[in-house]
Amino acid sequence: MPFFCSGAVPVHFETSLSPMPAPATSSAEAVAAGYVFLDGLTPAAAPNACSLPRSHSGGHLEAIGFDSAFVYDCALVVLAYLARGRPSDRRRAEQIGRTLCLLQERDPAGDGRLRNSYASVRALDEAGAPRVHSAAATTGNQAWAGLAFLALFSDTGDGTFLTAAVRLAEFVRAVAYDSRGSGGFAGGVGEDGSPLRWRSTEHNADSVAFFTRLARVTGDAGWSEMAEAARGFVRSMWRVDVGDGRPGHLLIGTDLDGVTPVVEPVPADAQTWTFLALGDPELAGALDWAWEKLLTQDTGLTGVRASSAADGVWLEGTAHLAAALLTRAQTPAARPEDRARADLLLANVWAAQSQGPHADGHGVPAASSDDADSGFGDRLYASLHTGTTAWALLAAQAVNPLSG
Repeated sequence: MPFFCSGAVPVHFETSLSPMPAPATSSAEAVAAGYVFLDGLTPAAAPNACSLPRSHSGGHLEAIGFDSAFVYDCALVVLAYLARGRPSDRRRAEQIGRTLCLLQERDPAGDGRLRNSYASVRALDEAGAPRVHSAAATTGNQAWAGLAFLALFSDTGDGTFLTAAVRLAEFVRAVAYDSRGSGGFAGGVGEDGSPLRWRSTEHNADSVAFFTRLARVTGDAGWSEMAEAARGFVRSMWRVDVGDGRPGHLLIGTDLDGVTPVVEPVPADAQTWTFLALGDPELAGALDWAWEKLLTQDTGLTGVRASSAADGVWLEGTAHLAAALLTRAQTPAARPEDRARADLLLANVWAAQSQGPHADGHGVPAASSDDADSGFGDRLYASLHTGTTAWALLAAQAVNPLSG
């Protein structure tokens, strides 16, 4: 059952952008250091290694031997490398993409899916089969991998990546397209192979971005129809806060029936990714809601909680919000404070890079402290995280990875 944590009290900075830690390095130095972290997990001269960058390093998660590479994180690393675009960056991005293509090709289901996570070192076993860590294949993860494949196709012109993206899209359409209620896409496939019947706002926002970009690349209007189905679901999750003059927000999604909305907890990523993917000015207030309702402090850092029922600073989500605010600042929906708020958030992300509990001066931790509650029944840790680091790099370069 949803609950509300008291461990992190929201902090509002309406008249002042303090307190915040002084960053130990400049933004340019922090960005360079972030790429050093990713480079250490993605050697440039290992084209046949069939390895993926481990999602979490250092701290509690490394201590317990957690060495998974989540497909979502791998996709973000690809997009971050292509954003900077140096020759070595492009080689590393292509290496990750080719490993993902091989895992897709050799999946025993043979239907185009990627699993949610794999072993990071030697993602294929001695027989050449994928070493799966999480057998689920959720809709959002397929969309993120598809965005990475399309970016690689644009960069290299290699049709292998476009084929892989189309196969992912066909898998999502086959297993997750859902006409119940407001339509859109259900959760995908669970660990045991059964369909996930709930629907997620975040997954559908991811799908808008993926299908929109796929339609543009292929010229196939059918993918535009899929994008519109996902868009309709996302818009159906918008709720206007009444009575307090606050901006509206987006719910997390629906219950198993695909119709009943889940009101609490409210997640941070549904607010940020929705604007990044849809660019809808009518939903732009969700970013202000995230700032006003989810901003908190922990271990000397300021940032957003993972949800309305979470505690601690979720540094990945803090980087999401910075990226979304910088994106909005370039649109007619811009607010005067967007850039200053984004700067504040990124300064705290870079402070965590240099001063966090497991800091190495390069990677960015996923959260401000260990064992933070996400509000969804799982825990967040301050281990260094490829996904958080990649989001910080994208935000610092004002890159929107979900633009269609």
